[in-house]
Parts: sequence; structure tokens; C-alpha cells
Amino acid sequence: MGMISLWREPVYRFDFDSCRKVERMHLSGAVQGAIARLCRAEEGQPGPTVAQGVVGEDGWVQWKTPLITQPGDRFLAVVDPMPRAGST
Repeated sequence: MGMISLWREPVYRFDFDSCRKVERMHLSGAVQGAIARLCRAEEGQPGPTVAQGVVGEDGWVQWKTPLITQPGDRFLAVVDPMPRAGST
């Protein structure tokens, strides 16, 4: 019998159909102070991390480095739901 994971990180999917500069994203329901990382989506799974940020008020994440998207780009924002001490 395989191992069953009881822990699951919240994941948000973003698909882009145009070139844009993305400086922040809204992650509905994310806990203020949690760490968020933005990854390229590879076969539906998080790939390499391209940006990081801290979830702010109302779920908004200001990325440390703005993201430049191209048509067809797909990203997953993965949130560590446990706020870090001193990050709020």
C-alpha cells in the first residue's frame, strides 16, 4: 500500500494569452504572511521557481522580481500556508 499524504500546499494556476509584465497576483484565500513561490507549470506540476513573495493583505502577493509573460505561458503559484515569524 502506498503512502497517503495528509499535507497539501495550496496551488493557484495562471495561464497567459499575451505578453505582459506581472508585478503582483491575487491568491484568494491565501494566509497573510505566508510565503508564495511562482513556478513554471510542467505537465501540471510545479517546475522551476521563477519568483517569490510574501502574501499580503487580502491575498495579494507582490513578486520580488516582476514576471514577463509570453502567450501560452502557464504558471503555478504555490503557497506555504504557515506564516513565517516576523513576515507579517
